[in-house]
Amino acid sequence: MRYKKTILFLILFYIASNCLAKDMVGTATNRVKKAIEIKKKAQIKEDNWKREKMRLLQEYENLVQEIKLLEYQNMDLKKQKNYLKNSISRLNKEIKKAGEISQGIMPYLNSIYKRLSEFIKLDMPFLKQEREKRLTQLKTILDDPSISIAEKYRKTMEALFIEAEYGRTVGVYRDKITLNGKQITGNIFRLGRIAMFFQSPDKEKYAVYNAQDSKWMELKPSEARDISSAIEIAQKRRPVMLLKLPIGRVETNHEK
Repeated sequence: MRYKKTILFLILFYIASNCLAKDMVGTATNRVKKAIEIKKKAQIKEDNWKREKMRLLQEYENLVQEIKLLEYQNMDLKKQKNYLKNSISRLNKEIKKAGEISQGIMPYLNSIYKRLSEFIKLDMPFLKQEREKRLTQLKTILDDPSISIAEKYRKTMEALFIEAEYGRTVGVYRDKITLNGKQITGNIFRLGRIAMFFQSPDKEKYAVYNAQDSKWMELKPSEARDISSAIEIAQKRRPVMLLKLPIGRVETNHEK
């Protein structure tokens, strides 16, 4: 009986030991699983922290570079500011100087206009309407405050140049003259500022302008022989050649 009880006790002890071992193994397994899970989470956090650290370091580097760039730009802007400040100061001085020059130039231009007007009035009366129109336009420009001094100066010099050119050129144009008390239209040949000759359309009448008496004087046929040729040369219808023109004192032809 005692033997049976011993065997039963051993069986129960074995079963209890088995259960206890299983419980211990289960507990250990759970602990290991928990440890592994904790390690995984810790690793994930560490990886996330490393990534965040790298991101923050990269952001920091970017900010450092941006600060350097901003400092460089700030220095550049300071240089530009100083340059613009100096440029503005220089321009203000130039504007002031230009204003002073303008005040001096306008009386000069007005005096040129006055002398040019007087000269044209006393000059031989060729292209009268054209020259008077140019003077009127120049006066309008000089009196207009909205037009720059440079443009006024340019127009004044242009008018002077045109008048100067008349002295070394020849030309032919059509106009009316008063000859022997009658108005007649024909070709007027201008020889620089030296002389002016008239030719009627039928080439029957010729005249020369007498600057001393301010009137046209009819020429004799013998005196007017080369005037037609001179007109054709001026019109580029004939090659240049030597001609004999009555530039000096001439006798008038009063024959009908």
